[in-house]
Order: sequence, then C-alpha cells, then structure tokens
Amino acid sequence: MARAHRKKPPLTPEQIEENSLLLESIKEATGFIRFHQESILTTSKLRTEQVLEARSKGISYRAIAEAMGTSEQTVYKIVKPWLDKI
Repeated sequence: MARAHRKKPPLTPEQIEENSLLLESIKEATGFIRFHQESILTTSKLRTEQVLEARSKGISYRAIAEAMGTSEQTVYKIVKPWLDKI
C-alpha cells in the first residue's frame, strides 16, 4: 500500500535564498524543455506536411522511409490519419 502524500511546508525566505541557484537552475531547465517541446511539435507538423506532399507526388513509402531513416510502417502511421479524412 502506498504511503499517503504529505505536503511539505513552504520554504522559508532563508531556505529560498540558500537554494536560489538550484531553484534558478530548475527554472532554466524547465524553460529549455518547454522550448524544445514546442520546437519538436513545430518540426513534427512540418515533417508531416512534407511526407504528405511527397505521397501526393507519388513518392513511395519506402523512399520516404529511407530518407527519414525509419520504417515504411512509421511513414504509414504519419500518413494514415490524413488518409482517414479523405
């Protein structure tokens, strides 16, 4: 059985000051993660558009997969939601 979660009391001003570098580092790392998550989402959308364009031009799943360094199944998984809409 899991232990009940106990909320810790807030940090005192002294504890905040004492750990300010660590807390600032955590804040910075979180900012980097958010930035990169947004970049990944944007890049993923761009890649999907490019894969769909390649398919519309008759480029095979195999050729696209080789360009991506992945399997044809992965390419199909990118294309399939769009095929379902057509």
